[in-house]
Amino acid sequence: MNFKEYDYFEENEKIIIDNGSSTIKAGFGGDDAPRAVFPSVVGRPKHYGVNFITIQKDRYVGDEAISKRGILTLKYPIENGIITNWDDIESLFASGRTTGIIIEMGYQVCNSVSIYEGNTLNDSVLKMSIGGKDLTDYLKKIMSERGYYFSAYAEREIVIDIKEKLCYVSLDFDEDMELLNNSNSIERNYELPDGSIITIGNERYRCTEPLFKPSLIGISQSGIHEMIYNSIMKCDEELRKEMFENIVLSGGTSMFPGIKERIEKEIIKLSPKRYENQSYFTS
Repeated sequence: MNFKEYDYFEENEKIIIDNGSSTIKAGFGGDDAPRAVFPSVVGRPKHYGVNFITIQKDRYVGDEAISKRGILTLKYPIENGIITNWDDIESLFASGRTTGIIIEMGYQVCNSVSIYEGNTLNDSVLKMSIGGKDLTDYLKKIMSERGYYFSAYAEREIVIDIKEKLCYVSLDFDEDMELLNNSNSIERNYELPDGSIITIGNERYRCTEPLFKPSLIGISQSGIHEMIYNSIMKCDEELRKEMFENIVLSGGTSMFPGIKERIEKEIIKLSPKRYENQSYFTS
């Protein structure tokens, strides 16, 4: 089949499929957001032969599996996502480059790996045991300080929705905590399924801070910015400048507003002076 005979794709347009631990995302390289997102879950009937009118297949996938979770056993096939070469290279190719550092920020973990001319530099691969799931758990915890409690599975989905719609990354966390702690300027209302309204304040940016300070959730690891820096510094010295100039963020946890600016600010603090006046992220 020759795709040039059809108008489905523009020239040089690339399709990206991200198989994450929590969701599968698909879209075109260069877009701000994926075109399709659905849960990476497979559901199988708990009891074959029971409720045969409802159960018509031996397995259900994605949103359909979630909608029938009462009669299905749900499994997420991808656990503790480990970055692999083809994922990294696809992310890099989507930005039009074959050299750079890929930061995969997923549901369960974050990984960094440097690529040089399409080849993985294995010594640069680093892992951080924090992902979107941990941020959801942390948001649920700090929201309880306001008297908002979410315990059931369905209520966890509410917390995820709040995280995705209202949370962001602070450029200067300590300063914002001092200036905005008693301010209502950042407060936003959120309507629960029962119609009641809750108010979210500094939880909006506190939620994401464990990416930079894992100790907030009891994890003794470096922050995401330090992982990126350390991964680059594991490359040969002559490659580091090009790596600093080509940082590619991917994965659902990379979608928070302000995350690129914060990472860049923190990396500048760590970087040698000769790298200070340059652009870090690919467009």
